[in-house]
Amino acid sequence: MAVAHTGVSYSTDPYALENYEELLELSKQMLHQFSNQTIEPVDCMLVSANYPHQRFGS
Repeated sequence: MAVAHTGVSYSTDPYALENYEELLELSKQMLHQFSNQTIEPVDCMLVSANYPHQRFGS
């Protein structure tokens, strides 16, 4: 999941961005299955994580 967040934040290649976004979605689904929770609470937990944020103006 951390690799996907980093890739989405810093990659400029459209093909790579698509792959990172797919990896992020798959990792959310895996976390959902592991935790037996719906995806919405999982998303809320990840928002507060200290992952890198997308650069502005790129």
